Amino acid sequence: MPTLNYKDSTIHYEKFGQGKQLLIALHGFADVGETYRNLETSLSPHYTVVALDLPLHGKTIWQNDIYTKEDIIQILRMVIEKYPSDKFVLMGHSMGTRLIMKVLPEFIHQVERLFFLAPDGIRIKGIFNMNLIPVWFRWWAKGRLEKSNRFQGFVSYLYKKGWISKLANAFIHVHLNNPKRRRRLLGQWISHQYFMTYPWQFARLIIEHNIPIDLFYGKKDKIIPPNEGHRFVKRVPHAKMHLLQSDHQLINQELNTRIKEIFE
Repeated sequence: MPTLNYKDSTIHYEKFGQGKQLLIALHGFADVGETYRNLETSLSPHYTVVALDLPLHGKTIWQNDIYTKEDIIQILRMVIEKYPSDKFVLMGHSMGTRLIMKVLPEFIHQVERLFFLAPDGIRIKGIFNMNLIPVWFRWWAKGRLEKSNRFQGFVSYLYKKGWISKLANAFIHVHLNNPKRRRRLLGQWISHQYFMTYPWQFARLIIEHNIPIDLFYGKKDKIIPPNEGHRFVKRVPHAKMHLLQSDHQLINQELNTRIKEIFE
């Protein structure tokens, strides 16, 4: 099982592919690096793929309650040092793209291409805009949500009254119903303070450095709808947008086929 030792934590990752160029893949919330195995046949001929289990996720043993931008930067540097490549590629799904957007300036002269799958960081309105939630409130809420039985009852009450959606109700119950998931959710919520994204600054950055970017959206995605991508590609002339028949979980055979077509 391939791992990296970072401080007092152990970072697990999946590795596959025979390509000379390195591709580092970051997964979404509540996911794991192994999910990228679904893209093995399309990526392997072109890249050596390192798909990380992010802090608080998968088989990674993370000793802190949260993680920061600097943690992700240092972990990526460790990967690059272990698998040297003059230029490398970054791929992210959902939350993973938010992390990439934030750390990209540190690697701007090394990144040759970006693949964004249902990108979270490009959408910054409504409840998805973590910039709007004060950090002090997140810590205050975390201390109370760690013992979440009473809170889950309150959420059920709100749902029955029709004040929150079915999706929100299900999400909260699933991710607060045992200590491991609760730690992941609350830790990720706090960690978001270090990954506030500003899409138009990001757009200017990749325009200035002419970094190719492919954005993939699922037509059935209710979490990150395609209309966000349409707005983005209007600002970035060299960006390419691809629509799939999928929902938010689009790392599947359809995506694998579409990526193969890009390389043909």
